[in-house]
Amino acid sequence: MRVPTIFRKTFADFSNPKLLVAYFLPFLAIGGFLALGFANNLPDDIAALPLAQQEALLFDTYAALSFFWGVGIPLLVVGAILSANTLALEAERGTLRILLSKPIRRWEVVVGTFLAILAFSLLMALASMLLVGVALYLLSEASAAAIGGGIFALVPGNLVFAVFVSIVAAGLGTALAVLTQNRLRTALGGVVLPVLYFAFLPIRALGGPSYEEYYLYIVDVSYHFGHAFVLAHEAVGSGFTPETQASLAIWTGVYDPKRPLVDPLLGGMPTSLDPVGYVPPVASLVGLLVVSLGLFGFALYRFEHMDVS
Repeated sequence: MRVPTIFRKTFADFSNPKLLVAYFLPFLAIGGFLALGFANNLPDDIAALPLAQQEALLFDTYAALSFFWGVGIPLLVVGAILSANTLALEAERGTLRILLSKPIRRWEVVVGTFLAILAFSLLMALASMLLVGVALYLLSEASAAAIGGGIFALVPGNLVFAVFVSIVAAGLGTALAVLTQNRLRTALGGVVLPVLYFAFLPIRALGGPSYEEYYLYIVDVSYHFGHAFVLAHEAVGSGFTPETQASLAIWTGVYDPKRPLVDPLLGGMPTSLDPVGYVPPVASLVGLLVVSLGLFGFALYRFEHMDVS
């Protein structure tokens, strides 16, 4: 099998310093601005609060920031950029024909490329979420002791979510690279997903009854990824309190902040926010995975029967 060889070559191509600089410069600029905005919603005297309260405030804020910018949109953009610099670039340069002239199966090229996009995306996601977390901590002026329970506690769930997002981005990007054989069209096609991720935030907020009447939630990318985000954190045991759910409600659209669930044994105190319930969470997760793996299957079939001149 030549999959490891393709994987190493593609991974090395992604390590180009120009590519990394092109990603991290705008990421840090926008991430710093967003971290400042989120930090401004925290109490000015947060360092004077009890440690448990500091951790809870950082946890709530970093959860929303992680979904929107620490992992979500940047990782989808990364998938589009990386995909454009794989098979599509090779086809443009004419080196794809040379590669396929060697004793290598076509499916090995596609699988190795897909795995390289997935692995490199995860490394970028880890760096991104940590950079955003550090920025939020510095701008919040919270105690250093609050980082563990307020920011690092979310890292395992964020990584699980990053795996899911990377699979979706790699599946879409690989299919576009094989279909278009053009770097620009691959990148532009891949960027549609993060654009929709962002666009549905104001659509949910301003759409009113139309959002439900026209079943816009079916194509609401951030809503379905929101389910994946919640399920990822539940899977690793970092479940969300009503306060965290409230901070996530506007960004994910998963929870209804006006409908808290209560436990009579706790004296009517809310134990969770009621999900909006448009689509079962597992259905969102499975649906995105099926589409992504379907696109990957299409890439395998298309590449196997593609005429490379």
